[in-house]
Order: sequence, then structure tokens, then C-alpha cells
Amino acid sequence: MLRLNLVIVKIFLGLILGFFVHTFYPASFNTSLRITTIAFLSLVLLHLLAMRYKWLPTSFGVLLFIQGVALGMLLSSFHSPKAKPYHYSLELPIGKQLYIVMIREVLKPNSWSTRYIADLAAINKQRIEGGVLLTISRKNGTTKFHAGDFAAIHSDLKALPKTRQPYQFDYAAYLKTKHVYAQFTVDCEEVRGLTKESSHIFYTLSRFRESLKRQLQTYSFSAQQRQTLEALILGDRTGISDDMRKAYVEAGMIHILAVSGLHVGIVLWLLRRLTSFIHAYRWRYWRSGIIIACIWAFALFTGGSASVLRAATMFSFLEIGRNVGGQNQTANALLYSAFLLVLIDPLLLHQVGFQLSYLAVTGILWIQPWLSALFRSRYRVLRFIWNTLSVTLAAQIAVLPLSLYYFHQFPGLFLLSNLVVLPCLSIVLVLGILVVFLGAVDMLPSVVVKIIGSIIEAMNQFIAWVARQDDFVWRNIRLSIWVMLASYLSIYALILCFKKYSYQRLLLCLLVSLLLCSLLFLEHIHIPRSHLAIVNKARSTRLIAYSHKTLQLYHNHWVDTLKTETVVSNYLSAVPIERLDQDSLQAVYSINNKKLLIVDSLAVYDIEGLVPDVILLTQSPKLNLERLLTKYPKVTIVADGSNYKSYVARWKKTCISREINFHSTYEQGAYIMK
Repeated sequence: MLRLNLVIVKIFLGLILGFFVHTFYPASFNTSLRITTIAFLSLVLLHLLAMRYKWLPTSFGVLLFIQGVALGMLLSSFHSPKAKPYHYSLELPIGKQLYIVMIREVLKPNSWSTRYIADLAAINKQRIEGGVLLTISRKNGTTKFHAGDFAAIHSDLKALPKTRQPYQFDYAAYLKTKHVYAQFTVDCEEVRGLTKESSHIFYTLSRFRESLKRQLQTYSFSAQQRQTLEALILGDRTGISDDMRKAYVEAGMIHILAVSGLHVGIVLWLLRRLTSFIHAYRWRYWRSGIIIACIWAFALFTGGSASVLRAATMFSFLEIGRNVGGQNQTANALLYSAFLLVLIDPLLLHQVGFQLSYLAVTGILWIQPWLSALFRSRYRVLRFIWNTLSVTLAAQIAVLPLSLYYFHQFPGLFLLSNLVVLPCLSIVLVLGILVVFLGAVDMLPSVVVKIIGSIIEAMNQFIAWVARQDDFVWRNIRLSIWVMLASYLSIYALILCFKKYSYQRLLLCLLVSLLLCSLLFLEHIHIPRSHLAIVNKARSTRLIAYSHKTLQLYHNHWVDTLKTETVVSNYLSAVPIERLDQDSLQAVYSINNKKLLIVDSLAVYDIEGLVPDVILLTQSPKLNLERLLTKYPKVTIVADGSNYKSYVARWKKTCISREINFHSTYEQGAYIMK
């Protein structure tokens, strides 16, 4: 049983609640500071009384929790952009300005643009700060930057893109967890690199990794082998093809392409093996110091991304906890590392990688020892296989509800994948580091290139084979946040009962299982409200009607594989659907006593007896909008992605002058009639 420091647990839980309270009811920094000070002074007073009378009241635990809530609100206020005097979000600059930015992170490019996360340094030679998304079009050429580069941009700063389709992934919300609140969308002519070089260590490491990538290109690796090696060792995933990424996603192994907790955990295990010859008890701190130094060297060498730095912090605390108190202190070490990271950056709580990493390690610490004890063998091979399976199963159990909540699919062959891939990954990490450093001094033997190339090729082919087993990938699994939380309660109760049976634990299992079944039943009988969505699609018109678990796609371009359509797959993972169909567009639709009229290039809108609530303009009809609005003065005008943008701008101006509601799917995304 893991023994946790209950004082830190209470403060940490309060801290989390304080962050969420501030999200919905933001308080000023001064107000949060007053609440925190009062709570702290109350704690000190209560502690002094307890020391004098040798009695600690139960209210002390409540005050600890309140102190955590107040501290969470204070930290949220402190880290808020509004608390920073030079942050651009206080007053978003209007019009084109001259900005100086420093590239923070290179994102995966696509066929039409390159993308970066950058930090603002100046605007018109005046100080400004804040993170931005920089998208550079490839239409007129290619401009490439590295982490730490400075660039001058002459453009206007715009708000982050809103979701365009119903139930679409909210990319803007994701970027805000990385302290990015606005974006630049520019052509090559509007941005140029500066000769100024950053003195930041990540800039130096980025240049070093670029030289290593150029050196790797001189060896006989295939393109796919080199791209995989760059992702695993150098932390550069920009070269990974879409097909390879899709195969790793379908196999449930996409996490190995991003250097994070798994890689750092393997490095920690290897370092413990390599330093196992240091037996003396008095040398244990030297051994831990060497291990932690190597972990951080690996983290910086692979790019120093937020995920790998989090993992390095977490495993450093675990190594310290193992030294200080053995296995009993590893859980507290994990708790301390999470507490420290959240104090530094409260937005980490919203990042999926942070949540999954700590849940996976918690599962390994709590569930894996019990699973490992279920099977004993005198054969080393069998012990290795079972230990690998037990670690994989423990981590998977811990992250399963959360991964279903976020990603809506489950790879059925995850045990087989991990059993094959994890040993390969360990070998690749060891040989890959050797390849990189020997390649840097031009002393890499060709036999090592062939060995690691063969291992990577075999691993990629195995992943591709697993991805092709489509029957073992369960998709479109819907899980609400309440079912997800109830699932974790069920897992906790079941593991407790399996570890040590008692009547009380069995009763707890039954009650939690009843709660989970009740929530699942309520979700099953709940039918979302019927609606008609006018979705944004370039150069075409698409409507989606959802009613009584039936989804109907209306368009004029027949699709053979309807489930692969992005807008349809978003619905499948968000709402219950029993029937899926498609049909051609009609002129009139009715939903929930509201009528929609579609006016296409023929510009026919005068239909006897029809008074539409919404008119959809599509295929750039040449009509007199003033006359149409005179006939239907209370209508809402919607323009979709099939229209010329100049037409849409003109229609918008007309509607504003007539005080008519206007919606452009170009700018505002899908329009939904409920």
C-alpha cells in the first residue's frame, strides 16, 4: 500500500480546486493574496495552539485544504496574462505592426505551411511579451527557422482560430495551455530571419542537433529509418510521414515517437543497470547523482521539450525518493514532483500529456507490484516477459478511462505491441545514442548502422502489421467526464478488493459499480437534441442533420466511406449514432419548427407559402440581397464556404446596415439550427 504525505495531499487537492475556481470565478491578485495570507495565519495560529495543548483538531486538515484552494487562486492570478504588464493580451495591437519574435518550438509542417510557437520580444522597438502561433505560407517559397532563432514580422496579430465544425478538437484551447493566445498568419515576404543569435541553451542544442541530423544523412539509413531515429533520439518528429504516424496511432504506440516519460523511464532503468556495480551504501547518493545528471543530459539533448522536462523532473524525484526511503517513499516523491511542477505552471493540469504521464507512473507504482506477484517463475525469460506485461498492463489500466475520454479509441493488441516494441525501443535508445555520438566524430562503424537500421525497420514493419488488424482497434468510444471519474473509482475499489479482500471493500466495489452502471444507463437513454448544422467546407455545401440517434449528411459529392469523413467521425465520437446515411441537397429543410431555405447559383428564393427562419447562400448566387431582405425582414443569413469571399464581404456589409443577423462559416465556423 502506498503511504502518502496527507498534508501535501490535502494542499495539492485544494490547489487543484483553486485553479478551477479561478477559471470560473477569477479573482484579482490582491484579493487572492489576502485570502492566502488569512488562511496561512490561521494555520500558524492553530499549529501553535496544537503544540501548546498537545492536541490537533480536525479543523487543521480543513484549513490545509482551504490554504491549498487559496494558493491555487493566487498562483492562477499570478500566472494570468492580465497580471503581466507587457503582455499583448491586455490590449491586442490593431493593424500591421513590426514585431520581433524568438522561436520557442518547431511544429510539424504540412504541405502548405510551416508552423512555430514563438515568444514576442518587441513591437515597434517597444517591449512586449507573450506566446504566439506563427504560420508561414509556402505559397511563395519556404522559410525555415530553428528553436532560438529571432525573426522580424510585419503583420497584424490575430485571435486564435475557432473550431470550424461541430465537436471538432479545440486547437485554440490546447494552445492556451501552452501560454499561446494569438497568432500570425504570414507569407514569406512578411517575415525574415535576424542575424541576432540567442544565448539560450536550447538554441545551442538545436544547432547541435541540426548538425547531427545532417551527419546522419551521410549514412546508409533509409528515409523511414532516419526519421524514426531522429524522433526517438533527437526529439525531432517533423520528418515523420503521415502514413507512419497513422500506423503508430492505430497500433496504440504513437507515444513512443514523442520523447517523454516512457523514454526517460527506460533511460532510468538502463542507468540503474549500468551503475548496479556501485553496491556500497555510502555511495548511494553519488550513484543517484550520476543517474539524475544523465537523465537531465538526455532530456536537454533530445530537445528539452515540455514533456521530456516534466518526465526528467518526475523521475529525478523518484530516484531521490528511492534513495531516501526506498520503495515506500516513491509515491511521495511522485506527489512532490507533481506539486512542484504545478506550482511552476498551473496550466500543466490541463495538458493531456501531464495527466497521462502521472497516471501511468501511479499505476506502475501501485498496480504493477501486485500483478507481478501473481506469477512467479524460475526462468529468466518468463520473468522478463511477465514483468514487461505487468508494467504495460498496470500503466494501461491507469490511463484507460482518461485515454478513452480524450481519444475515443482502444487498441486491442496493446499488450502484444508493448511486448515487442519496448525491448526494441530500449536497444534503439542505447545504440541510437552511440550512433549519434560516433557519427558526430565520424567514427561510426557500418555494422552498427546496419544493426540499428534493421531493428528500426523490423519495429516499423511490426507496427504497420498491428495497425492493419482493423478488427482489434475499437473506435468511436464515447465517455463523459462523469463516467470517466466513476470508472477510476471502480478501478480503485476493485484493485483494493483484489489486493486484500474484506466485506467493507466488497461493499465499496458494489456501490461504485452500481454508480458506474447508473451513469452508463443514463447516458444510454439520453438523446441529444435534434439539430441541423451548416458546416464549413471549401468550395462545397454540406449539411448535417442529427435526430434520434440518426445522422444524415446532405451534399452533392457522394462518399463511399462515410465514417472516414472528418465531420462525421467527430459526431461518431461525441454523440450516440445508430444509423448513418447520406443524401443529395434539397431546397428546403425543417428542424424543430424552424425552416431553412437554400439559395444557390440559380438565385431562386420566392417560394409561395414559405417563410424561412434561415437562408443559406451557396455557390455565389447573383442576387439583389436588399430585395431578399425586404421580402424576409426577420431572417438570418448564412454564407458557407462555397461562396466567393468578396461576395461574402458584400453580403455581410448589407446585413449589418439592415441590422440582419449574418453568419459566415469562413469566419465563425459551422452554423447550428436547434
